[in-house]
Amino acid sequence: MTSASDLRYFQTTWPRLIGLILFAGLMVAACLYHFREPDGFAAMLPDWVPLRLPIVYATAVLELAIAVLVLIPATRGWTGLFAALYLVVIVVANIYAAARGIPAPGSDSASKTALWLRVAAQPLLVWWALWCTRYPSRDTSLKGPPRKQARS
Repeated sequence: MTSASDLRYFQTTWPRLIGLILFAGLMVAACLYHFREPDGFAAMLPDWVPLRLPIVYATAVLELAIAVLVLIPATRGWTGLFAALYLVVIVVANIYAAARGIPAPGSDSASKTALWLRVAAQPLLVWWALWCTRYPSRDTSLKGPPRKQARS
């Protein structure tokens, strides 16, 4: 049986909860975009990478799984670490696309600046994934900061 103190461990703060919901929404949007523009995402991978389309579809499913698992308190912590690792791995495709001038999926052209800004934004996404999935200290929860006890 789970005690009340154990349940508090799975609670989060309001800012992190909002961050979690937005991050999950971003992952769902990325998933849908991978299914909508698979050829554009496959173009972001070097020609020597085999099975580019299956990789794009697999990453779409992975993004959907991340979106669901970050919203489940019991899986949030390790899913956040995995999401951060995933975001670090895919920066390689973003660097390749920026260096080769490959436009974002669904676009016919893109400025080099926009392509490199996408690469520069990747560390922010990694931080976001780690921040919003981290369990808060036991002193904070959705109920707000701990209250001071009255002196007797």
